[in-house]
Amino acid sequence: MEPEYGYVMWGGDDYRRPPFFGWKDINLKEVTVTAEDALHMAEKLGGMNTRQSWENKCKIDVQLWPQGFERYAWRVNYWNNDISNENRMVEFWIPAK
Repeated sequence: MEPEYGYVMWGGDDYRRPPFFGWKDINLKEVTVTAEDALHMAEKLGGMNTRQSWENKCKIDVQLWPQGFERYAWRVNYWNNDISNENRMVEFWIPAK
């Protein structure tokens, strides 16, 4: 998500390359919190304040990658586009179940 430009990409529209070692299946029965739920929770936990302090000039990633992060949780990552800002990244971990 890039709130500054009103841009959202989802799943197959993602322009990032998959890791060289491939993706593993995620057991959807284990996921009771959706990506949208995780984003709402992160916003309540401080993401909204962070985003607004950056005047929406940021990117927001919501990722579930258990083998990469070594936890079964959504990573909600706010990334400031201003390279001079010392606090360019803020992340929240939201349990997926």
